[in-house]
Amino acid sequence: GRHISGTEIFILDSQLKPVAPGIPGELFIGGDGLAREYWRRPDLTKERFISHPFNNDPSARLYKTGDLVRYLENGDVEFIGRRDEQVKIRGFRIELGEIEARLINHTEIKEAAVTVNHNGDDDLYICAYYTSNHKIAKIELQHFLRDFLPEYMVPSYFKQMDNMPLTVNGKIDRRALPRPDISQMSETQYEAPANETEEKLAEIWKEMLGHKRISINEDFFELGGHSLTAAFTISRIRKTFGTDIKVKELFEQPTIKQLSRLIQKRDKQNYPVISKARKQSSYQASSAQKRMFALWETDKDSIVYNLPIMIELNGKLDVKKAESVLQEIIGRHEALRTSFDVVSGDVVQIIHDTWELEFNYQKLPSDGIRPYVKQFIRPFHLDKAPLIRAGLITYEDRNLLLLDVHHIAADGVSVGIIRKEFNALYAGHKLKQPPLQYKDYSEWQVSSGTKEALKEQEEYWLKRLSGDLPILNLQTDYERPRVKSFEGSRVSFTADERLTSSLKSVAKETGTTLYMVLLAVYNIMLSKYSGQQDVIIGTAESGRSDTELENTVGMFVNTVAIRNFPEEHKTFRAFLEEVKHHTLKDFENTDYQFENIVQKLGVKRDSSRNPLFDVMFTFESKDYGFGGNEETAESNLLVTEVNISRFDLTLTAMETDEGVNFQLEYCNHLFRKDTVERMGAHYTRLLQQVVSEPDTAICRLNMIT
Repeated sequence: GRHISGTEIFILDSQLKPVAPGIPGELFIGGDGLAREYWRRPDLTKERFISHPFNNDPSARLYKTGDLVRYLENGDVEFIGRRDEQVKIRGFRIELGEIEARLINHTEIKEAAVTVNHNGDDDLYICAYYTSNHKIAKIELQHFLRDFLPEYMVPSYFKQMDNMPLTVNGKIDRRALPRPDISQMSETQYEAPANETEEKLAEIWKEMLGHKRISINEDFFELGGHSLTAAFTISRIRKTFGTDIKVKELFEQPTIKQLSRLIQKRDKQNYPVISKARKQSSYQASSAQKRMFALWETDKDSIVYNLPIMIELNGKLDVKKAESVLQEIIGRHEALRTSFDVVSGDVVQIIHDTWELEFNYQKLPSDGIRPYVKQFIRPFHLDKAPLIRAGLITYEDRNLLLLDVHHIAADGVSVGIIRKEFNALYAGHKLKQPPLQYKDYSEWQVSSGTKEALKEQEEYWLKRLSGDLPILNLQTDYERPRVKSFEGSRVSFTADERLTSSLKSVAKETGTTLYMVLLAVYNIMLSKYSGQQDVIIGTAESGRSDTELENTVGMFVNTVAIRNFPEEHKTFRAFLEEVKHHTLKDFENTDYQFENIVQKLGVKRDSSRNPLFDVMFTFESKDYGFGGNEETAESNLLVTEVNISRFDLTLTAMETDEGVNFQLEYCNHLFRKDTVERMGAHYTRLLQQVVSEPDTAICRLNMIT
């Protein structure tokens, strides 16, 4: 390894002809006996290299650009480490050298070194060491770095040194730097709640985010908060303090200290409380239930709204216990033992105190699973309870519990609740009864007091969706059927760990969330396909505005029509800011039901389309998802056998430890599989574009490589 200096490198094509000038890089000898000169060009996203014969030593080590080496007295080259040390902290990839360079730019700092260390919980944190002729306060250095670097690159620990430890070559010896004093660091990093409001907020955050201790200066979204946890957190805040805090305000003031000040300035308000409904023979159905009942009446053999669930049973199998746990869950949640009827023209719920659960256990060969699953998922009769069936199968050395639930009785969050409760009860734990049941919510929703309280939200939606509403005109492979088909398939693709980290960086830099970035790019892709600059995309919202409904099974989820304007002259950054504004405002008004919006707008019904929009976007968390599918081959088989697509296209994103997994569900009667696979590639390409060039105009973003 020797550096090339004072030399202009030319980029050569495969015939070794000069193409364009590059920037000098590194020279290293490869194991194939070729010397490689690395170069960079601003208009290219990847490093490339040219090769020419250098020596014939087959044992030569392959060094990479950025490797740090030194010559020994005997002529050997010793590998020391990486010059551009890169680490990953809380999902962000960080170049430590960049932080060092910024520190050295401080007028009072002579030398600087930046390392990473582990705290007691095995989390990484950044440490900065520096020398100076004057005492420099930590807060001064933090403010200095924040002017140049994003928050996640600002070190948690600063140590002023009299002298830096050096190697024999006069370089800073990083291994000899003193380890940080954890207790000292925690005192400077952690700030405890100073008043009752901050204490209550800290308790709410600990419960919602799963942390044992939270400083009042830590950012809610950096700690792992996302759209769903934000909605639940706001619900807790409203209930605890009786104060009207919006999700938008949590984005703007995301620390406990900031939010505490805001709460203390606000007057207390009386919020409509969901109380227990009085006992009666039947109860009002919710808006969503009425819509699903109407769809069922038009096609009683449909499985469009079946929700399949899979749970793997670990340890020794106890079939009787598995069945008794399911019976207990049905007893805990009235929605699962509810049937529906029409009384005086209104759809009503009838709750059953006794029921008969369909439960069977079979041992199957591996090739018998697919036929079993195919016959297991079948239509429900909504006039008969319970609206759940179960099958337990054993094959090889695995035990799988299959559940099939109708969507009228449960939503995606409910799927997560059923899974968690089953695992807890099967393990022998006791659970508290949910404070409210679904009938309490549905009776509250249709009450005159609630309708009056939601007048303001009604006005918001009528204004938001005023004017000519766009119909997304996508080019399809097949002519659209006169009556909408729900036969569907799906393709999968992934944003890898590196791309996901870059997307999170964009979200952090722009004060948005990963959800908003992905939604914005989906808008842009659909706009490029259709040529339209007014796009409506549907999404799902938990609908659990009351904290006492968080652990109740039922059909709470509300559909939200998010309208955006991806006009081609806007930069991605500017458009993302609009998406953020619209998303936050829309989600503040989701107590008003989608079915009521469609009715109030007088949308003309088209048997070949859905009302208002034909495409959906959902973002699933690991704990609560709207699809409820785990990442296993068996659960993918379970979903595959359903073969349903409720919309023309539905893009579902789920963050994992490896990145973001996407499923693009499509209608088989509109698109071919290869077309949708190409859509996935186009979407991924756009994601790559916006992270590297967020200030590029939409018209200049390319879907095609």
